Parts: sequence; structure tokens; C-alpha cells
Amino acid sequence: MSIQLYFSNRLDKLADQFALMVDLENRRKENIFKPPFVIAPNANLIKWLQLMLARERSVCMNMDFQFLETGLWSLLTNMDSENLNPKPPKLLDNDCLQMLLLYALQNLDENKIEFEPINHYLLNPSNIKRPDYAGRLWQVSEKFA
Repeated sequence: MSIQLYFSNRLDKLADQFALMVDLENRRKENIFKPPFVIAPNANLIKWLQLMLARERSVCMNMDFQFLETGLWSLLTNMDSENLNPKPPKLLDNDCLQMLLLYALQNLDENKIEFEPINHYLLNPSNIKRPDYAGRLWQVSEKFA
């Protein structure tokens, strides 16, 4: 399985390339009921692509449009399912991710230069926790998540 990226500053050129790729995939695939897998950045572009395909090909159906995060996760889980893993991995939701980040931020090394901006926000100049440390820590973890 490969991922193909196409870049252009003209949407009509990208749409023409997209239509060609959909036609090519529909001719090559073994299972005609399996939809082409397409990752798109937003719902407006998905709708525009559907309308463009319908205008050019008279119909647009059986397309699997997904947004970036869920689409990439779907690709990764499909790759992992080939290993016959009995427990497939799950995508972290924001709450779980925030808790993991909160734990990591609480245990930052104050001496590392990479963490200086975060430590400057969370700690006093003498590396002592600010009075509102917990609130700032929660805020940073929420923004990162």
C-alpha cells in the first residue's frame, strides 16, 4: 500500500488528477465494492470533489472520504491487522492524551534547555512552582492535547 500526495495551487488541476486516479483504481481493483480510500483536509473539499466527479463522470458514489487524523489512523490499523494482533490499537481521545501530557509535564527535567519555555511558564526563576502551578499545568496540557 502506498500513499500518493499531489500538490498544486490550482484545484481544478488537482481535481483532474484525482478523477484520473479514481478511474485507474476502479479499473485495477479486485473487489469492485471496495471504495477508493481518500483522505481530505475538510468537508468543503470533500463536497467539492464529489460535485466535480459527478459533473465529469455523471455519478460519484462508493467513495471512502476520511479526514486526515482518522484516515491515517485507519491506514495504520490496517497495517497492524496484518500482524494478526488480537487487540488492535485504539486512537487516544483528547482526555486520555491530556492526562498523559499532564503526567509528562509534571516530570519535566528542569535543567534541559529544550524545556526552558515550558519551565519558564510553570516555574519561578528559582525553579520553584508558581502559586498557580496546577492551573497553568492543566492549561498547557489542554493546549498540547
